[in-house]
Amino acid sequence: MEIRVYDKNLIFLGVVEDFKSLIWTRKYYEPGNFELHAAGTDKNIQLLQPGNIITKRGAKEAGIIGAYTDQEGSDTNQIVRKGNFLGSYMSRRILHYTHNFSGTYEDGMRYLQQNVEAIPLLELGEKCGDATQVCFQTTWKTPSPERCLRNLPRVAD
Repeated sequence: MEIRVYDKNLIFLGVVEDFKSLIWTRKYYEPGNFELHAAGTDKNIQLLQPGNIITKRGAKEAGIIGAYTDQEGSDTNQIVRKGNFLGSYMSRRILHYTHNFSGTYEDGMRYLQQNVEAIPLLELGEKCGDATQVCFQTTWKTPSPERCLRNLPRVAD
């Protein structure tokens, strides 16, 4: 398996060398997360900086490096990087003022994305045609995917 690293502008930086384990956790109603244990080489330390993006070759998801620890000792020289999948970018934004929405679930998600500070390089895919109807009001909240994916289906029922 190849772990590729990109900066926040999606410029390819390199490939992680000699990693021990990668725990890549997908979740249904919220962004997944990962934990990477790799050799503490100079190259890995340079590549695996907070804010950089990692992905497995051929994977549909990518993760943002957040927390990190370096473990050094006589028998180990290892770095550990943890983070969340890119869907967590929305939790770094806030909806200002009061927003009222009534329409389809899919349009509701797009509405939330369009009413926060722009996410660089974000392109939305084609609509999938979900006609489930929702109605919601939100004020001064982060439109995190966890909240949206948990709550919008509930208000649709």
